[in-house]
Amino acid sequence: WKFHVNYDGSAPQLYNLEADIAESNNLADAHPEVAARLKKALFDWNKTMPRDAGDPAGRTVRTGALPSDQFTNPICEGADPWVVRDPNNPRYLWCFSDGNRGIGIHAGESLTSPGRRQVVWRAPAKGPVSQQVWAPELHFLDGRWHIYFAASNGDNKTHRAYVLRSVGEDPLGEYKLHGPFATGERGREPNLWAIDMTVLEHKGKRYAIWSG
Repeated sequence: WKFHVNYDGSAPQLYNLEADIAESNNLADAHPEVAARLKKALFDWNKTMPRDAGDPAGRTVRTGALPSDQFTNPICEGADPWVVRDPNNPRYLWCFSDGNRGIGIHAGESLTSPGRRQVVWRAPAKGPVSQQVWAPELHFLDGRWHIYFAASNGDNKTHRAYVLRSVGEDPLGEYKLHGPFATGERGREPNLWAIDMTVLEHKGKRYAIWSG
């Protein structure tokens, strides 16, 4: 089973992943006893989580368990989280925007502890890629690390998609900036607003997918 519940009051979702890997058939109404059991287990577990759970900086702002009307991500806090297993070392690599003006990577041995942050790229003081650095994704392709992200000059309507490519095989080393990607219709100018780019390899071809 896979169970989803939201604090906004929307209907719970329950899926049988063995028979429905695409999660297209919500079984919450058909199996209310299962949905109720999983919801109770989830909320009981959440009450045991400390209030600072998942803070990648390890800060302790408040102490004690979370109240029942709040929920935390126990793995890591932060917008647009991204984590991959390093194919070259026994560790996980977390990629986050650093204050919307750079990109940091955390290297850790566990999925519940991001580890120490290494800022691998800082945005320039001015220009089209200087602010609103959003949603970085780290991918190992063709023997190099690539960080796909969006950035602007401070005005959201100028957001475009870019990529950082590592100079070597070290994900915590030097990167060079490339872009913006051609996001205009049929790849022609002018480029259009683009964020949240990701990469998909399918049947020997590589595709870029983004929100635009």
